[in-house]
Amino acid sequence: MQNFSDVISLFQDLPYVSGVLIVDGDGLTLAGSLGNQATMEAFSPVFHTLINDVFKHFATLGETINQVCFVQDSHIIIAQPVYDLILIIYAEKRSLNDALQSRFSQAVSILQHIAAPDFSNT
Repeated sequence: MQNFSDVISLFQDLPYVSGVLIVDGDGLTLAGSLGNQATMEAFSPVFHTLINDVFKHFATLGETINQVCFVQDSHIIIAQPVYDLILIIYAEKRSLNDALQSRFSQAVSILQHIAAPDFSNT
C-alpha cells in the first residue's frame, strides 16, 4: 500500500525541487519535505487559505481548474487539490520541465489512491 512518503520520495532526487507539502482540507501539514519543520508549518496554513480562495473564486466565475501555479522571482509553487488533500511543490522556476510534470502526475495518482472516498459501504 502506498503512503505519503512515496509521494515525497518522487521529488527527492530532483535538485531543483526545494520542497513538497501535503496538506489536508483544514491546512494541517500531513507530510512534507522543506528546509525545516518550522518553515513547513508556517507555509501550510498560508497555502491552504490562498489555494482555497483561488478555487472558490474560479467556482464563483463558473470555471473549474485543477492546478494552480504561483510564480516568484526564481521559484514556482505548483498546487493541486486531490480530494480533500492539496499537493504543493516548491521548485526553481527554470525547472518547469517534463520531468517535474511527470513526477507531479505520478504523485497526484498516488494521492488519488490514498485519499479516494470509499463508497463500498453506502
